[in-house]
Amino acid sequence: MRATHLIASIALVAAVGSAPADEMRTVTSVILCAQPENVDTANIREVARSQIVLRAMGCIRVNPGTRFSLVTEGSDESEPWLVRLYPGNSGASMLLWGMPSSLGVDERES
Repeated sequence: MRATHLIASIALVAAVGSAPADEMRTVTSVILCAQPENVDTANIREVARSQIVLRAMGCIRVNPGTRFSLVTEGSDESEPWLVRLYPGNSGASMLLWGMPSSLGVDERES
């Protein structure tokens, strides 16, 4: 049931379109979540190691080099950012939350 809810949540925020000019790329492996309140817990080492737990929380691990653009910043470094993620080459995107400390700009793309 939770998996269906997660898929429905992600499907609601999915959109088709090309990436904007302010596109960035993840430099390291990043954990992103459908709900901002899950981001802190998902980044705890013991939780982050389990793909099953991450999925149950509505989170995914994103590989380095994945395209994203910033939608909304938190007021400080302790609050998650809302990003538009462009996984693969499908042209589709989804809105997810992640910690700013885990997102970065790939120097080769700047």
